[in-house]
Amino acid sequence: SLRTIRGVIESRLPVTIFGETDAHLLDGRIGIGGSPVIARSQRGNITVLPEAGSRIASISQTSDQLGKRDFSSSNANASGLKPGPASNASPATSGDRGGTVDDVIKLEARLVNLNVKVTDAAGKTLPALRKEDFVVLEDDVRQDVSYFEPVTAPLNIVLLLDLSGSTERKIKVMKKAAQKFVDSLKPGDHIAIAAFTRRFYIISNFTTDHKLLKDRIDDIKNRHAGTAYYDAMWATLDLLEEANTTRKAIVVLTDGVDNSLDHPDSAEFDPRHGFDELLARTIEADATIYPIYLDTEYETIGAGGRSGHDAYVTARKQLQALADQTGAMMFKAERAEDLEGVYQQVAAELHSLYSMAYAPKVVRKDGKWRKIGIAVGLPGAKVRTKRGYFAK
Repeated sequence: SLRTIRGVIESRLPVTIFGETDAHLLDGRIGIGGSPVIARSQRGNITVLPEAGSRIASISQTSDQLGKRDFSSSNANASGLKPGPASNASPATSGDRGGTVDDVIKLEARLVNLNVKVTDAAGKTLPALRKEDFVVLEDDVRQDVSYFEPVTAPLNIVLLLDLSGSTERKIKVMKKAAQKFVDSLKPGDHIAIAAFTRRFYIISNFTTDHKLLKDRIDDIKNRHAGTAYYDAMWATLDLLEEANTTRKAIVVLTDGVDNSLDHPDSAEFDPRHGFDELLARTIEADATIYPIYLDTEYETIGAGGRSGHDAYVTARKQLQALADQTGAMMFKAERAEDLEGVYQQVAAELHSLYSMAYAPKVVRKDGKWRKIGIAVGLPGAKVRTKRGYFAK
């Protein structure tokens, strides 16, 4: 008994069908005995296929959270599955149901999700491509794209605002620009607003209600005590995981100077999650991160001053690293008054993303880096996506 809402069901075994069946529903018997298996997938694909003396129910998920799945097998250790990018269960043995050791139920749960930007030689977005137009490579091995959404599909976006002391005098302009940004997004996009100083604040949870979002932004007050940027980004990734979808993005407005950069020798300002840990998490996350660098260096360290300059240099490099790793771009606002135009550029960028996913043909959980490459069969086309992931 197989069920899937967003994905499709494919059987490569001879199945005796019971009742009605379609791309999202299959009830049947494969004729080799043993206990029944029920597999349900909220988003991924379910494939039943033969493999050297065993049978496999392969469930390719777009979500890595076990709570979003429902696997059950009578007299089988399905409850022994553990959360993670891939979960395997081998419940059948000759001692518990009269089968053979080779009669195995294996549950695989791993899709590599990608947000992809494609432009022509002049930098213009190519918005009408199909799945067949893309060639996806993992370590130079071509992969089969099993999930594809065009640039018109809704997005899930978190707008994260830096409200620390370095932005105190810019708050009115920042709020106005953020409201204009909300209006520039599409009606079907799910948007959340968050902010940070030494603490992380959720201004509004995910909603498509633009008026509510703008009202919440209007209510923002100055909270200029410290800058826990790394921990705020970590909390934003937590928030974004709740969206349970592949088309996810973070737009963060900040100068990027975490308190630990300003006070490297003070234990008081040590983040819970340092930058290296944050960058490692973004490699595994499905979100595309667009930093908007709001330059506060001049007024913070003074005209001609050098104290603190190194912190700003490091911050800019770190913001660029997050953008590069997730296949995004870093934007720069020299002044708060530039924000409105920059937000319009970010909105246009967000709505030029294709989303796709594939199940790797070679699955080895060896912790090594897997390089991702994408090509489009059009002259002069340029493609941008995340660089790869670690196979854990």
